Amino acid sequence: MKDSIKVYSFPSCGMCTMLKRTLSEHNIPYTVCEDKNEMAELNITSVPVLSVDGTLYSFKDALKLIKKGEVLATLDD
Repeated sequence: MKDSIKVYSFPSCGMCTMLKRTLSEHNIPYTVCEDKNEMAELNITSVPVLSVDGTLYSFKDALKLIKKGEVLATLDD
């Protein structure tokens, strides 16, 4: 399940740090991808982006999904 949730981010990105911290605070396991080539293949032009089973969410939408408790529920569908 951990690989089903991925954060596309860069080390110096403050919003990326906030998104990862929020996931951790909600006990949501995730992996991090900082590979610019992978991001380019997915047409990710800004970070952070949250991927849940391949569905991409912007920072704002990701925070809403996490705070509603819907990230893990999305995996069960």
